[in-house]
Amino acid sequence: MSTKVYPNGNSEITVAANEKIAIYSEAPIVLLKQVGYPNHPPSWVLVYTTTAGEQYVSAAFSAATLVRVEAGPSAAYYNTGAAPTVTTPQADITAADATFTITGLSDTQGGYAKVVGGTSSTTGNAGGEAGVLGGQPGATGAGGAATVVAAAGGATSGTGGAVNITAGAGTAGNANGGSVNLTPGAKNGSGIDGVIHLRGAVARKVTVPAMTDTATIAVSSILSGTVKCTPTAAATYTMPTGAVIAAALPPTFTTGDYLDFALVNVATNDTYDITVATAASGTTMYGCLVVEANSATTKISSGIFRMVCSGAATYDIYRVT
Repeated sequence: MSTKVYPNGNSEITVAANEKIAIYSEAPIVLLKQVGYPNHPPSWVLVYTTTAGEQYVSAAFSAATLVRVEAGPSAAYYNTGAAPTVTTPQADITAADATFTITGLSDTQGGYAKVVGGTSSTTGNAGGEAGVLGGQPGATGAGGAATVVAAAGGATSGTGGAVNITAGAGTAGNANGGSVNLTPGAKNGSGIDGVIHLRGAVARKVTVPAMTDTATIAVSSILSGTVKCTPTAAATYTMPTGAVIAAALPPTFTTGDYLDFALVNVATNDTYDITVATAASGTTMYGCLVVEANSATTKISSGIFRMVCSGAATYDIYRVT
């Protein structure tokens, strides 16, 4: 985030060792640094004078250095860091009529209209959020909707536009990917909580993992949603421990959150049933835990299990079908 120096004012900043300072103004700025010599008081020497509208980035200072930014008749802005950037902050924009529209360029290929949150200048801090918020209603009115609608196809032919919601990818090292959170509105008083409506078919992409004989169920298999089971004898499938499950889920998966997964026994020998067993720690099982072999149409050869987070690294697993 840029720091402002008011017109004809100045600001003294200590730039850390190996960092730089970036400055910008619509009027010329003077950048000075303090130097010292034996038996002499500190003095200021010129580093750079910008032209109007120029963004200047200094070289990295080898040691922590006190610098001074002297603004001209326009406000100046500065930022420090390993690779600092600075621009004039823009004021809030308020619409002047009932509909306020931001439109991309009209051209052979229509232009892209994008709203981007700010870039953090400090290591460890999050980038700025980009949000769409409905308007505040009158005293008894409904809150304004926040709507994302893709365009219809062309007048004579053409597929309707897609609405894409993609969380951020993890970057360096072993960083986690971002989650996509859909949260309905909370009730007030004796009202009713909002719900999430899915008005159409829902398609998921999955690679179905396979299991055979007695083993521990992998967390990746649980996350897939469906496991194809082909035991060659009666088998026991053991849940992973709560700690192993927690390590494979994002930290946003907390108490009350759940996942469903199915075990489908395709073995046809009547004795090749699967028993689902609790882990050594962190899981508790409820309901019928036997998934029968697919040896007759009367056999219940598939089971859906609901894994509910009940606390830190603790999960309750319910047989629901």
